[in-house]
Amino acid sequence: MVENNVSGWEQRLAQRQKETAKEINAAPINPIPSGWKMVTVFAVGGLHAVGFAENSEELLVASSNGQSVTDGLTGVQLYRNRESDGYDSRKLTARRLDQPDGPVFRMSGLEGGGLRTCTDDGWRLSLTYSNWPKGRLLLHEPKESPFPSKNIMFGKTVLAERYEFRAWGFSWSGKVMVWSDEVDVRVYRRETGE
Repeated sequence: MVENNVSGWEQRLAQRQKETAKEINAAPINPIPSGWKMVTVFAVGGLHAVGFAENSEELLVASSNGQSVTDGLTGVQLYRNRESDGYDSRKLTARRLDQPDGPVFRMSGLEGGGLRTCTDDGWRLSLTYSNWPKGRLLLHEPKESPFPSKNIMFGKTVLAERYEFRAWGFSWSGKVMVWSDEVDVRVYRRETGE
């Protein structure tokens, strides 16, 4: 017979997890975080995936309605193809259909994949389901912990609360941030003091 004996550290951990969830759930939603500027929001029907190429701030969006490429710094749509999306769901990559020999975009969406979730200077994105079935997308500032602690500042901005997040992450340079749900794609860029 196995005894149900929970140790002291397990009890403290469970209590700490409850406190963390309570703090995250109580935080207000701030869709435009300090240090970032909203570039564009656009609706995408049948979104499959979003992604960035390594050496640019261009965002490629693949959907059942084709492919679009947007400049992540300005929000200007650079290319649109309504016939095909150029997305390889097995490799989780895509190429611009107007530049077939151009750079590969690494994608994230329905089939998996992943964008960068941390920038070189320490900004981080995380997704928590502390209020199941809704998830909360958190943006953590550099040098601040994603988890509350008595010794470390808990720095976070709740960007959104949704039932479904399709993708979230940063461009390779960390200058552009994107997140998408089943309906919208939201693009941000770093503020430059303009």
